[in-house]
Amino acid sequence: MDWSDHAAVLAEITPDLFGAGVLRNAPEELKANPEFMLKAVKQNGYALEYAPEELKANPEFMLKAVKQNGYALEYAPEELKANPEFMLKAVK
Repeated sequence: MDWSDHAAVLAEITPDLFGAGVLRNAPEELKANPEFMLKAVKQNGYALEYAPEELKANPEFMLKAVKQNGYALEYAPEELKANPEFMLKAVK
């Protein structure tokens, strides 16, 4: 797969349970790209499984991800889930 062709990679991500699995073999720099990952999450919330911890620890990124796909909340770090302000924003 040509990982530099983001549109082609996104086309491989399907909304079903295993649809984000294509990201398993993606280069780390692609999975660390917030813009790309938000697009991937919009298609399949489970895409966040493959995002680096640093990205998932970013409250702003995680709020955007959760707004696009509620399943993304599953991959939020416990520190964010324990933050009442974050959770209120996430469920609004």
